[in-house]
Amino acid sequence: MSESQAILVDAHGQLYAAQGDGLVPAEPADLPTDASLTLVVPGEDVLLSSVDIPPVRQATRRRQAVRFALEDRLAQPIDELHIAIGPRTPGGEFPAAIAAHDCMEAWLAAIGERAPQVVAIVPDYLCLSLPHEGEAALYLGGDRALVRIGPFRGFSCELSLAPALLRRGDEDIPLHVATDGSEAAEQVITRLRDRGFTVEGATTAVPATNAASLLHAASIRPPINLLQDIYAPRSASDEWLQPLRPGLIMLSLWVVLLLGGQALEYRELAREQAQMRAFAEEQFRAAFPDVNNVNNLRLQAENEIRQLRARQGTAGLFPLLQATADAVGPASALSIESFQFRNGELFVNLRGDSVQSVEVLRSGFADNRVARLEIESADAGNDGVQIRARISPAAS
Repeated sequence: MSESQAILVDAHGQLYAAQGDGLVPAEPADLPTDASLTLVVPGEDVLLSSVDIPPVRQATRRRQAVRFALEDRLAQPIDELHIAIGPRTPGGEFPAAIAAHDCMEAWLAAIGERAPQVVAIVPDYLCLSLPHEGEAALYLGGDRALVRIGPFRGFSCELSLAPALLRRGDEDIPLHVATDGSEAAEQVITRLRDRGFTVEGATTAVPATNAASLLHAASIRPPINLLQDIYAPRSASDEWLQPLRPGLIMLSLWVVLLLGGQALEYRELAREQAQMRAFAEEQFRAAFPDVNNVNNLRLQAENEIRQLRARQGTAGLFPLLQATADAVGPASALSIESFQFRNGELFVNLRGDSVQSVEVLRSGFADNRVARLEIESADAGNDGVQIRARISPAAS
């Protein structure tokens, strides 16, 4: 934007712009489209305060700390109020400007279609120029008084209330007063002097000239800007993205849920893989108890099988397994539960339906020329018979 312009918003939402030495009513459509706008709003709706909090670098946390410190001082619920923070003072405090959300929304609504051009909102009393450090400025005109004491302290009020609202202890601060020359303004000056305030030579200025000067001061450097937090100006990219924001939020949630689901699925698969590896290693150690270190189950199993074949020839593990399978048979009441192969012999644990299963097993090996059977134990129980057998190569 090429220029900066201040616009006055009165208590009724009417806009005024400076024209020469005076003010003229303005409509949003009449304002320049390439100007950054500063809104000067009624000071009666903006309270200035300050809080002493430790330095906080992050803006969000600093704002939360200021809101927490101010909550007990304010009569209105904190959720209904907007709080803007100024720069940290040399004394270590943070100035705060407080306005109701309703007022903020009304001021922005008054500027209408030009709201995206607004870069600052400032109360009218902070547009008064301070003569020197340790001095105060007042403007008494019409039925209002504007008071500014220090960079971040001031107020606006009814004309007659100004002497009462000035704090005790401010008597030592010289007051530089400008008035509209009215009798009511002169009466306020008299009351200030009667209360002990030092009033420097009062000057008379027509209200329009004074109001125009307020707008000129606001357009230069507002000391504190109410346009913060949720009311902060948005860039062109923010405006473009605003309609897409709900969809982007939903997309982000969907991506988070998708990634979360995949993470849970990966963990479940990893757990199942670990269980399968543990089971495979258990079976490997049962089949090859002489192997101490297990690193690669497949390679080590293939290596052990090759060694068994080379060491045992045709009377190795596989002929004995085949002989056992032939003896048990697919339709038999016998089932193999586990086996071990040691020193050229196969040790098998079987389960049968009854003690007759032992005879079935023996008859299966009766005519076997490859292997011979030796029953080491047979324990009968309610659920059948547990058989441990040793199967050795048949004598050639």
